[in-house]
Amino acid sequence: MVSLTKSIDLAQAKELLKSVGVKSPLAIDIMAKKMIHLLIRLSDVPPMAANIIKQEMLAIGGDAAVSHGALDLSVDKTDVLIMGTYDQILKALPQIKLQPFGLKRICAEIEKALAADGLPPNKEDGTVDR
Repeated sequence: MVSLTKSIDLAQAKELLKSVGVKSPLAIDIMAKKMIHLLIRLSDVPPMAANIIKQEMLAIGGDAAVSHGALDLSVDKTDVLIMGTYDQILKALPQIKLQPFGLKRICAEIEKALAADGLPPNKEDGTVDR
C-alpha cells in the first residue's frame, strides 16, 4: 500500500515519525524539520537582496523565485517566493544574515513569521523546541 501526504505541520511530522517506530527525540527533531515544506513570500525586496536569497537557497537545495527585473537589476523592488524545507530555510538564514542590502532585517522578519507559526529556530544542538 502507498499513501501520499501533501502537507503537514511540525506536530504531525513528529507523530508520523513516531508512528513508523522512530524513538529517539533527537532523530525525530532532525527528521521532522526535513518533512515540513514551506513557501515564504517576501514583498518589496531590493533586487540585490533577492538575488542573494536565491543563490543561498539554491546552495542548500531549495530555491527562490524572483522577478526577471531582479535578475537584470532593472527594477527597484521585487517580490520573492522562497521554496524549501524548514530544515533548508533554517540552514540558509544564518548565511543570508551575513550579507548586506537589508538581509539581516529580512531574516529577522522570516524568523518572526516562523515562530508565529509555531516553527522555532534551531538551537545549538540542532534540535528544535518542543
